[in-house]
Amino acid sequence: MEQHRARLTTFMLLALVTFARCDPDGQSTAVNTETSPTAPTNATAVPVSVPMNAAASIKPVQIEIYYEALCSDSVNFVKDQLIPVYRKFNKFIDVTFNPFSQGTIKDNTIQCRRDRECDADSIHACAISKISDKDKLVEFLNCALSEGFQNKTVPIEKCVKDNKIEENIISLISKCATDTNETYPLLVNYRNLATAANVTTVPKIIINKNYSELSLTNLKKAVCDKIPSKDSLPECKDIVSGSDRVVFGVLPIFIGVYSIIKMI
Repeated sequence: MEQHRARLTTFMLLALVTFARCDPDGQSTAVNTETSPTAPTNATAVPVSVPMNAAASIKPVQIEIYYEALCSDSVNFVKDQLIPVYRKFNKFIDVTFNPFSQGTIKDNTIQCRRDRECDADSIHACAISKISDKDKLVEFLNCALSEGFQNKTVPIEKCVKDNKIEENIISLISKCATDTNETYPLLVNYRNLATAANVTTVPKIIINKNYSELSLTNLKKAVCDKIPSKDSLPECKDIVSGSDRVVFGVLPIFIGVYSIIKMI
């Protein structure tokens, strides 16, 4: 009986050691095979840079978002990942939006994967070029994605008014989006950037010039991992670490095995 109990105890300890040796983030370590984007010299992105204020001593985390205006995955990423993180971390991050990331240009003609998506991409490109307030731009694009996906057209006026943007922006964006002389060079630029970033699916997120798969499901952790003083930031305090996940996951097993041993 005692020998059997000892064997069970040894097995339980070995199981705990195995869990403890897992990757601290609870993920297997992967080698990043993506090519880091190097934009052509004639391609310049339009950044959504945020004043650092109290965080002036912290170098902002650079986030590049390659997306499509009528793509459901792009809509969900911005709504579920970017917006909560941006509202909490806007003083620690610089965000660059790159629409038209899956579009093509053939014989000087803009082509898109989804019906009416070229029109929506044009509105996004024009909004990025016309809205100077960074916070309002982020909120406008979130509105444009959510409303645009549902209606297959971007309600410029609604997204402007809902986010308290100057009403003259409505006509500026509308005029730009219907003027190929304005939209064509903007979309060509975004296509060049997407090509340089090796975009094959959207959304694709680049953080500090490196592809970040983690960002698609946990942008907050991806951002906190890049902030040197994250341990002192209240914004990063509530992230559950990998070691915590291991403890929480193993504890019920430990209790269960211990109960079985006691019954023997």
